[in-house]
Amino acid sequence: MGWIRFVEGEKKVYCITNVNAAFPIPVSIEAIKDVVSVAHYILVVEKEAVFQRLANDKFCEKNRCIVITGRGYPDIPTRRFLRYLVEQLHLPAYCLVDSDPYGFDILATYKFGSMVGPKIYLISNYLFEVLIASKAV
Repeated sequence: MGWIRFVEGEKKVYCITNVNAAFPIPVSIEAIKDVVSVAHYILVVEKEAVFQRLANDKFCEKNRCIVITGRGYPDIPTRRFLRYLVEQLHLPAYCLVDSDPYGFDILATYKFGSMVGPKIYLISNYLFEVLIASKAV
């Protein structure tokens, strides 16, 4: 979800026309072309519930960003897509995970999984709530 559009094979994915709608992660990164975005950053969230809450609150409408979730531990297509976006769009990536061992393990999976991931910054739940409250994000 967010401020991005691209072509995957023969399918056009226009998240920009409805920035709060969720679209599935592309399975084949090689099939992606014509990526365009006006986002300022990528936000990776640990949980589907957080992702849905951000969608319901129209988070992307208020913030120029792309939001991705791996629904817990991310699969390889999710990690590859994140890396592709960071490299192609030159955007910073921030990860919002629980402040527990599982959350840090998920962050480590994005950064160091079976392939070297993009540079990704940790945002704690507390910091994120402060930023939202101050409308700084």
